Amino acid sequence: MNPFGISTDLDELVRLVMSDLKTVGALNPAPAVPVVPASEEKVEPVLRLSDKLINVALIESKDDRKTRRWIVPRRAILTPLAKEELRKRKIELVYEEGSSSLNPDVQKANGSFLIALHGIKNNPTLSALLDRVRKKVPFAQIEKSCIIETTEEIARQLLDQSISAAVILSPYPAPASLLANRREGVRALIASDPNQFKADAPLIGANTLILNPESVGLFRMQQILNEFVEKAPYSLPGFLKGIS
Repeated sequence: MNPFGISTDLDELVRLVMSDLKTVGALNPAPAVPVVPASEEKVEPVLRLSDKLINVALIESKDDRKTRRWIVPRRAILTPLAKEELRKRKIELVYEEGSSSLNPDVQKANGSFLIALHGIKNNPTLSALLDRVRKKVPFAQIEKSCIIETTEEIARQLLDQSISAAVILSPYPAPASLLANRREGVRALIASDPNQFKADAPLIGANTLILNPESVGLFRMQQILNEFVEKAPYSLPGFLKGIS
């Protein structure tokens, strides 16, 4: 007994406290933590596409507003407008066996080009040059006997985003340029000197290159083509936007 008349039996105090704690626990049990079976864990939905061309029309038809990760074939072509549309919709596009298509290097490697031959024969020397270009970037190739049909086809494919840039190989570059630039969405440039082309192409936001193999020569033609497929389509300068 201490001077204050309080028992100092510690064992008894511990027993009483433990008894109170058990009583409180029984009256207020801790909430159970739900266990989610592995089969019910949330898995991010993925959409697999077999399409070789990814354009705005395809995105609009496939977007269910839920699936934010799409997987496409390794060599699928993504148009510039489609790339921007995916960004707006917050959709990640991933190439099979590759990295995200939103990487600009991947996009450039898979850029969609069309090379149109008009009024010239695809001889072995020219074929070899085009094969070297094809190793840098895949492209479709057409041959037309009519320059009007050639420019119409290029304008159509640029407009519906089947392609992002085009090359016309013709012995008649001036008529080709005149007809091409009358078409909506076409910004065509005649080139004969690599350095001049490098300076001029960004000024008009070129998306169509016109070359005369007979006058340019294969060496300069190779230089110009390399520059074009690496950087086209060039962005439209601000001062030209809105000009019809």
